[in-house]
Amino acid sequence: MSRKTCTNCGHSFFADDASDEHCDPCLDANARLIAAAPDLLAALELASAYIEEESESDTVWSTRGAFEALNAARSAIARARGTEPVR
Repeated sequence: MSRKTCTNCGHSFFADDASDEHCDPCLDANARLIAAAPDLLAALELASAYIEEESESDTVWSTRGAFEALNAARSAIARARGTEPVR
């Protein structure tokens, strides 16, 4: 067993395997995020469609912030779908 530093959070932890790079809390957080990914993608697609639709008919949604949010959502959706390179 050796002392390692988590590459996600920087905390020290003990690992049996030399290939372990993440502490248990980070592994658990990653697993929860992976499990929620399909629901997060669906919600982002729904929100993106709503912003796009509303920005065409309502001046409140025609702000720079709405366009920035829409562009960020589109970019994240493309990365999730594999149509844009991962940063």
